[in-house]
Amino acid sequence: MAEVDGDEVRRLRAEGGLSVAQIRERTGLGRNRVQELLRGVPPPELTRRPTAKDELRAEALKLRAQGGTVPDIADRLGVARSTAYLWVRHVPLEADPAVVRAPGASWWRCRDRGRCIGGWRGRCGEWPVEIPTGNGKV
Repeated sequence: MAEVDGDEVRRLRAEGGLSVAQIRERTGLGRNRVQELLRGVPPPELTRRPTAKDELRAEALKLRAQGGTVPDIADRLGVARSTAYLWVRHVPLEADPAVVRAPGASWWRCRDRGRCIGGWRGRCGEWPVEIPTGNGKV
């Protein structure tokens, strides 16, 4: 096969709107070599990431900042709960860290640990007296 130069690869991208895979198929070059030759050339529209849900993602962040839970956000925006979670997992539900409980805090340090078996409220029905900080100290 004849030697393919960078101008030919860039022409295929600009005029033909071909993807890297399509250029590789036509030229016989490897993926890394094609990407190296295309550095600085914008990708064609057909290979760009769709941005259809960017507005929904921004709305999900607003709802979370207002105190919305993941199931509420998912229902309101019409997306899966897993998608809503991925969008807002870095935003805490409570802005005040003193209010945020560590996992299992409700049964870890209640007044009567002997009867407290688990759940958000232990079997004894008490909320925790102390909230663990996560480093083993209360």
